[in-house]
Amino acid sequence: MKKNLCIVFFRGLTAAMILFVAMPGYCRTLSEILDQGTLKIGMIAEKDYPFVFKDKMGKMAGFDVRMSHDIANKLGVRAVIHRTAETYDRLTEMLRKGEVDVVVSNYTITLNRARYILYSEPYARIPLGVLINTVWYAKNKKNGVVPLKRLDRTDVTMGTVRSSAMEKHLKHAFPHVKAKKFANTGDLGRALLNGEINTAFCTMMTSHFITQQHKNRRLMIREEPVPGIIDRIGIGISPNAYHLKFWLDEYIRNRNMPFSVDEILRSTDPSAF
Repeated sequence: MKKNLCIVFFRGLTAAMILFVAMPGYCRTLSEILDQGTLKIGMIAEKDYPFVFKDKMGKMAGFDVRMSHDIANKLGVRAVIHRTAETYDRLTEMLRKGEVDVVVSNYTITLNRARYILYSEPYARIPLGVLINTVWYAKNKKNGVVPLKRLDRTDVTMGTVRSSAMEKHLKHAFPHVKAKKFANTGDLGRALLNGEINTAFCTMMTSHFITQQHKNRRLMIREEPVPGIIDRIGIGISPNAYHLKFWLDEYIRNRNMPFSVDEILRSTDPSAF
């Protein structure tokens, strides 16, 4: 009898510990953010032009950086940016644990993430595309072109960024390719240029970043838009912070968002805010 009671006790204790670990941390309300005078903002550690990068003076710059400071300014608080996350999964975890109040970091709205956190309305809508190594393209084209549907083959290696929303999009858009995941867009671009992969699946904004990063080798990259798939970028919000979500939705509407790729690039200029 005593043995059975011990087993039941330890099983109950284990279940309670698992439940405690799975529960999100304490998340601040908008009222607490205003009272404490700070807005904690999560961003990806990697350079992600034009959303977040360092300018010639070594200071943080980019559309998301400027918008974050503008949001904090309009709330009447100070922006405290936490740029430590190596992956987007880590950004989601930071929101769930209450380590940050919001994530403003080219953060795609997905059904899976929305199970754990809140989202604002989208502030950007970005088409997806495929980057193709032109050396490989020249060897495989027929009648001068390689149709997108011909890329969906088992002998095609297509790269994407690990833990990004592009992983799921790739599975649906090109289910037969050999998928290869990279830690960041820098590694993805280098792998494409070096022939480690034939193609890269990404947003047209990432495509712009990669081609700008490798201007001297621009002719080695061909860009092809993928019709019918749009990446919606929103502000991630900590669970239960509904008042903050309503405020951010109104902020986005007041700025006439969502923006296109060209509008984001133009708005990177400091005078846009």
